[in-house]
Amino acid sequence: MISANLMFNRLMGKARLRQLQIITSVAELGSLQKAADAVGLSQPATTHALAEIEELLGVRLFFRQTRGMAPTDEGRALIPLVRSALDAIKVGTTTVASTINSRGGVVRVGSISAGVSAIITDALPDFVDANPDIVTRVQEAEALRLPALLSEGRIDLAICREPANLALNARFQPVLEDRLIVVAGPSHPLANKGRVGIEALVDQTWAQPPSDVQTVQIFSEIWEATGDRPRLYPIDTRSIVLSFALIERRGLLDFMPRSVAHQMQRAGRVVEIDVAWPDPSLLALPPLGVLQLGNGGSPAVQKLIDFLARQWLADANPR
Repeated sequence: MISANLMFNRLMGKARLRQLQIITSVAELGSLQKAADAVGLSQPATTHALAEIEELLGVRLFFRQTRGMAPTDEGRALIPLVRSALDAIKVGTTTVASTINSRGGVVRVGSISAGVSAIITDALPDFVDANPDIVTRVQEAEALRLPALLSEGRIDLAICREPANLALNARFQPVLEDRLIVVAGPSHPLANKGRVGIEALVDQTWAQPPSDVQTVQIFSEIWEATGDRPRLYPIDTRSIVLSFALIERRGLLDFMPRSVAHQMQRAGRVVEIDVAWPDPSLLALPPLGVLQLGNGGSPAVQKLIDFLARQWLADANPR
């Protein structure tokens, strides 16, 4: 029996990054010779390095078979973690190199899809025009993933809604108000009818509503008020691309944040249905904003945050 602490201490004290690279290469290629070629070592050196790390951990990571190498149960458990660690190192070196090579610094932004559509797509090109020396990296992620990316140091700021449980060292700055709307393709029968009552929505086919609690609750309340049940199209997806394709090609109505629909509205591919809601305040969503950890970031990060604050006030609509 070996303890996790002992295994960790052995890795920290004696393991080499090249050995970790060999583990992932053998797992991906299934062959010591191919792994050796991939990492630039001879096969005997690769075999020796793998044997060393297995001895260090006290477990066999791969079965040696006539047709190649296959991971053991212990190997399958360890390989994804090793790959993640090497990926993190690669991201780190890329960021450091970008910081060295860019005179103005680097800003790493994580965002939910609504933030990409309503804030980043409009603001970032203008920010780059005003600050050509700053390199900005953007990745889209689920809302639940963004706080972890911040705490792991993989991003400098997040564009999202304020988390329910805000960390003590976190700061959230609202940037853009948002609300739920009904959208359809421009050729939909309701697209050019002006204001319509809720009853006009009853006979339409709807896309499955987003899975977040607030949207599902509001969607349910609307249908409870009509006494009817919505006719839902039998494809449930979180893909924005697929959702808009179904709206256009199948004539569906969809219930989504205005921020998510913003770019498609600008392109003329969807329109907002003007519904006479009994209580429009029910459709309000928490604002989109900037989430940070710590006491602020680099001058480049602060420049982007200040730029966003100037571009949109908390009570503004997307441009």
